[in-house]
Amino acid sequence: MSRARQAAELAHAGAKAYMAGDLASALGSYLTALAHAPTNANYLYVALSLVGMTAGFVLPPAIRKIFARAAETRDFNCQSLVTVVHSALVADPLAGELMSLAARGGNTLEDALRSRRYDAMLDDPLLRIVMQRAVIVSLEIESLLTALRRHALERAAHSAPSCLFAERLELLANLAAQCFNTEYAYAVGDDEEAWLEASLADRPREAASIALVAAYRPLHEVLGDPPAPNSDAFSALDFLLRQQVAEPRRERALQEQIAVLTPPATALSKRVRTQYETFPYPRWFAVEGGRPRPFKQVIKERFPTVQFRDLPENGVDVLLPGCGTGHQIAQVRSVFQNARITALDLSLTSLSFARRKLEELDIDVHCLAQADILALDAWDERFDYIECIGVLHHLGRPEDGLEILARLLRPHGIMRLALYSDRARQRVVAARQLVAAYGLTDDVRGIRAARRLIAELPENEAPRGLVTSQDFYSISGLHDLIFNVQEHRYTPLGLKQLLAGARLEFLGFDHIDPGVPVRYRDRYPADETQTDLANWEDFEAAYPETFVGMYQFWCRPAVSAPTVTTAAGV
Repeated sequence: MSRARQAAELAHAGAKAYMAGDLASALGSYLTALAHAPTNANYLYVALSLVGMTAGFVLPPAIRKIFARAAETRDFNCQSLVTVVHSALVADPLAGELMSLAARGGNTLEDALRSRRYDAMLDDPLLRIVMQRAVIVSLEIESLLTALRRHALERAAHSAPSCLFAERLELLANLAAQCFNTEYAYAVGDDEEAWLEASLADRPREAASIALVAAYRPLHEVLGDPPAPNSDAFSALDFLLRQQVAEPRRERALQEQIAVLTPPATALSKRVRTQYETFPYPRWFAVEGGRPRPFKQVIKERFPTVQFRDLPENGVDVLLPGCGTGHQIAQVRSVFQNARITALDLSLTSLSFARRKLEELDIDVHCLAQADILALDAWDERFDYIECIGVLHHLGRPEDGLEILARLLRPHGIMRLALYSDRARQRVVAARQLVAAYGLTDDVRGIRAARRLIAELPENEAPRGLVTSQDFYSISGLHDLIFNVQEHRYTPLGLKQLLAGARLEFLGFDHIDPGVPVRYRDRYPADETQTDLANWEDFEAAYPETFVGMYQFWCRPAVSAPTVTTAAGV
């Protein structure tokens, strides 16, 4: 049997395991298929997705090399590789040894770094890549990087030689890139602040000094005229200059080109806009590229038993209200062929980030504009598809926003929504209560303080569970998670009432965990379409973490409004 044939059979077995909810077996099958066919983009994509959904697997060197080669391309989404790097480091005795030495700092750490004993670990290609182009989700790695950063700054402040300057400039620059990616979430001591101010007063011009400053503050804010990035090079320092100087400058220029469709409609809308102007979310790096297909084909495959009428055959008018920083735009473009996208958001800062990223990816958008959903009531545009993810629950009255979106939907249209689950969000609720109890300020200092409090909690405390969330590891992410100015939370029966009020028919949930539909089918075999929200209420009560990534679901205009007898969201 040829290697290609073996790979195809392994991938088929992996797909079956995935559908059965056996992620470990699915990952093993796809990784073996990838070893047989290392250039197969589909195996790579699925294996990487599965790696991101699992934990604790230390991958063999051959697979790591395949991932590292693929990650060198700029359109590769490196975030799932964080799991690979974390698992390898926590399993490596040398990593624990270095972390212990890093906690001591001083000459002990300097001698350790000079010994070359840790070179292979620190020079790991995957570690370098995720430091540059992902947010590292690992308290252990964060602790090490924070100690290395402090060590470099302390040595510089006391004019002591450091190999992080002379011999490890690439590591220092990559560390600075990671700090920028987290929006400087790592803890900073008062003494570090003083050392940094002294360093800035000296107007750093050398590469190492610039990289050190960039590990604490974004270069475009603190250096008046840093050297321009060299577009022909891809060194760590040139990457920093593009990331922290050229890209922010481009965003400021693009912001002036963004149209204003409507101003904020309410006082709360103004507060939400201010929040996302200050903390644009999410900051993203790449999106997995799929092969776009006709809208009708995608919908028919997703809902094979549902009857649809008048779905567009070629091309689709799409509305993305609350599009944020543009990641959703890129995702939709990779799914629907000939999509004519109108993307709206309250935050000009978010939209300028979106414009720059879409420009880099050569993605065209029909309309990218500032607008408030609540001000679109009289708009005469209509759409075949509306996708509103993580937006409505930040309105004062989500039902008002949903009714407006329902009116913007064509009679044959489809809507996809995402809203918070009350049961799955209890650790977030507890963290919000912690913030209130300590009176933490709604700024970077307060967010760093919240991170420290949560990380130091016993593991059985509810907020401590947030350390596994990617949002915990960036300023804008944690702000969106526990400092947001407004949020509503729902239950399945609350969703039923919300949809009924907007005269929308529930079509089904999307699930990150493929085991969920399997467990539901075993529990409610009579509900073949898995659309009974009363059943889902019971199911979620039994499995409260089911919708930890929000309820993500589809709906369409209802033929007749269903009867509702339950309370709405929380």
